[in-house]
Amino acid sequence: MRRLVLGADAADRVAGVLSTWPGDLAAVVADDATASDLRTAGLSDVRVGDPAALDDAPDDVESVYVAAGADTPRVARAARERYPDALLVVRRDVDAGWSADGVADRVVDATEASADASSTP
Repeated sequence: MRRLVLGADAADRVAGVLSTWPGDLAAVVADDATASDLRTAGLSDVRVGDPAALDDAPDDVESVYVAAGADTPRVARAARERYPDALLVVRRDVDAGWSADGVADRVVDATEASADASSTP
């Protein structure tokens, strides 16, 4: 089973996840620069594309971490639909008008993300 990071809009935002989520980790990001930063940070399975489309995302995912900035609501809903049984952790850095209730299993602040991810099964 894999762990998946979706929509990281800056490599430093997922650095904690990279260091604390053990096991097989993959990422889908929207741009080549972020993909390059993640590869430099040590993540080998980085795919560039629309994080919400999930066309090229792995199938065997047990945990998903969404860090997509303003696009987080769309990406989180797509992840929940594609991976209904996966643990879905969403970073709260979007407009306060969006509620992750009913979509995410956990909502964390950016500063809590790595600590929370390290406690995921």
